[in-house]
Amino acid sequence: MKPGQFVGVLRTTYVNKDFIRNHACPLDAVRFGYITSDGRLKTVPDNFLSDGGSIPRIFQNIIRRDELMPAFIIHDRDYAIQDISRKQADLDLSEAIYTLTCGYYTFKRTLIYLGVRSIFGKMAWNFHKTKERKAEIDRIK
Repeated sequence: MKPGQFVGVLRTTYVNKDFIRNHACPLDAVRFGYITSDGRLKTVPDNFLSDGGSIPRIFQNIIRRDELMPAFIIHDRDYAIQDISRKQADLDLSEAIYTLTCGYYTFKRTLIYLGVRSIFGKMAWNFHKTKERKAEIDRIK
């Protein structure tokens, strides 16, 4: 697997216990994003809401959200915007984790990939298409 490259600075604020808001700083020359190994640039919109990686409690001792947060926010961006296929979004998540960890977390990366490819990932992908999700985001804004 080839690594991609994170660009810009990830700046976040916790909105509540479930959501994190990305925000740009006017001093940043480059907006936070990720360039995939095949050259696709993904930028995260200002004030984008993310849940920062929906990791079931049983796995939270194995997978720490904070160290993989940039990859999770890029993945949440892909699920929310849906400008690529779900499969590509999940593959890009695996690549972003590989990039963050220099390839050391093969087991964790595989576990996360299998999780997002499961029925739970499909449910999340479909949920982002619903009016309820759009209403939830509007309430938090």
